[in-house]
Amino acid sequence: MKEKLLSKLDKFSYKYKVEGETVVIDLGAYLEMSVKFNGEKIEIKDKLRAWNFLTGMMNMSIKQSVVYNTIAVVVAVIIIMIAVKVEHFDASSAILISIMSMTWVLIWTIYYTFVAEQMKSRIINWLN
Repeated sequence: MKEKLLSKLDKFSYKYKVEGETVVIDLGAYLEMSVKFNGEKIEIKDKLRAWNFLTGMMNMSIKQSVVYNTIAVVVAVIIIMIAVKVEHFDASSAILISIMSMTWVLIWTIYYTFVAEQMKSRIINWLN
């Protein structure tokens, strides 16, 4: 099955590396998919490498980045609200910054999820 996947990756010019029984596929924009062959079982995982648009310097899965970014946006909004109350920061600017932060996270989360799920489906189709 691994050879079948490698031939399809070569056919469609994907960048990949083989590490033992695991094939790591580079999907661009600091996203990679790992396919681990364990006998008849196949484990497919996504991973955001460091310096991507969602997690900055940290490596993590897309699911982990959703939790991380939700917490980060909530903390940022709280800090901005405190700045509005205490420092008399302009409320319209605070709302704009909050909306822009949430939009940024949402757009990149949708992008990475779409690319990862599309590749996962493609791999499953190739291996069946």
